[in-house]
Amino acid sequence: MADYKEMIRLYSIGLNKSDIALSCRCSRNTVIKVIKAVDEKKLEYEKVKDMSDATLVSELFEGNVRYGYQKPDYEKIHSEIQENGGSLKNQHKKYAEDCKEHGKRAYHYTQFKEYYKNFLETTDKNKNLRFKPGEELWICIIDADSGEMIYDEDMNAESVIFAMLPYSGY
Repeated sequence: MADYKEMIRLYSIGLNKSDIALSCRCSRNTVIKVIKAVDEKKLEYEKVKDMSDATLVSELFEGNVRYGYQKPDYEKIHSEIQENGGSLKNQHKKYAEDCKEHGKRAYHYTQFKEYYKNFLETTDKNKNLRFKPGEELWICIIDADSGEMIYDEDMNAESVIFAMLPYSGY
């Protein structure tokens, strides 16, 4: 993470954005975003120098861990996956639609999965799986006309066989 306090300090002593970016080893665009947020919030170095990094990020970027991205509610996502047997891909789709609806930026699926994995590791939520992922294969046969599940004896040429690996992420 970029050193926002140092950027604010250098900005307060009058350095230009290019010099701040060079000194903080970050992109000029990052410096511009931070300075814009500092100007909008009317923050001064004296006010922020004793803040923790998390508090400063929250103050600058309205609580988002990464600038402009809506942080997913992984607790809710995990409970929906557990209760409804849904996939992480579908949960990401819902999250992305919700972000779009509220004018926020959504993480791409790869980053979303990475943060979800970190959430599971830090909260021990993966300890209550009923089975090992990939150990079982769920198969059902669906009537192509009605969309209802059917049994082997009712299978015909128009039947669709649907298979899923639970907790595979797809």
